[in-house]
Amino acid sequence: VSAPSAPICTVTVSLTKQKVSDETDNPGIESIVFTDEQRDEFLEELKELQLGEWRRHYDTRRFGEIVLDGTQWELKVEYSNGHKPFGSYGDNAYPYNFDRFEVLLGINSDEE
Repeated sequence: VSAPSAPICTVTVSLTKQKVSDETDNPGIESIVFTDEQRDEFLEELKELQLGEWRRHYDTRRFGEIVLDGTQWELKVEYSNGHKPFGSYGDNAYPYNFDRFEVLLGINSDEE
């Protein structure tokens, strides 16, 4: 049995190029170029999300449930200054503030 494939959404944020771009031409996600002020505001909002508190993996099995279809996501943070990369991913389970993260990237327009 095969399930229909879900659309893949890849958003790249480059702070060195001061640019947010959608590599998959997803409607609803606009590519933007940061001004210095917007970049600083983006970084401040990113800090408020406290991504360092996110676990490496989120899964419904933690709650005793198994979901065979649904949504998978992955976050990779790479630094240009040699810091160790950070990553988190999930399968139908998310960090408590994932919706705020989506809004920040322009993936989800819902307000809190």
